[in-house]
Amino acid sequence: PGGFIGQLVQGRSTFDTTESNAFTSGSTSLVINLDHIRARSSMVWPLYNRTGSQVDPGRVVVIDTANLESYKNTTTLRDPTFLGVVFVQTPSGSQGFVTFGGYAPVINVDGTVSIGNYLTTSNQAGKAKAVTAGSTPGIFGVALSSGSPQVSGVIFPGKAIY
Repeated sequence: PGGFIGQLVQGRSTFDTTESNAFTSGSTSLVINLDHIRARSSMVWPLYNRTGSQVDPGRVVVIDTANLESYKNTTTLRDPTFLGVVFVQTPSGSQGFVTFGGYAPVINVDGTVSIGNYLTTSNQAGKAKAVTAGSTPGIFGVALSSGSPQVSGVIFPGKAIY
C-alpha cells in the first residue's frame, strides 16, 4: 500500500501524520495509532486529580466542586456528581485525562459485572457497581465485558441518568 514494500503508510491508514495528539507517544506503530483513534472516539478531557493520591486508569471519579476543572473520589452509592473514568495514570494534583463519554477500556468495579449490566458509582471509592435495572437512579454507563475487578464499557455523556 502506498508504494512501499512491507510498510503501511501511516497517513493512509490512520489519517494521523503529525503524532501531535495528546494520546501519542511519538510512535509510528499502526496498532498504537489505532488506539489513538479509539481514544478520540471517546470524550476524553484533561482534568486535575484532587483525590489526594495517584490514580490509575479505570478509577471512577466525581466532580470536585471546590476546585476548578478537577475530580475527586466518592464513596456514595449512585452519586449524582459522577464525572467519568480516569484514562491515564495521574499523580495527585496533576492534570490527567478522564473519559466522560463513549468507550472506556478499563472501569474498576465492585464485585462481578456481566456484559450488559448498567453501571453506577459504588460505596467503594473509585469503583462502579453493577445494576441490572435500567431505571435505577445514578446509572452512568453499561458494561461491554464481564469480570472483576475491571471491565470495559460505554459511558453515557453528561450527568448520570435519573
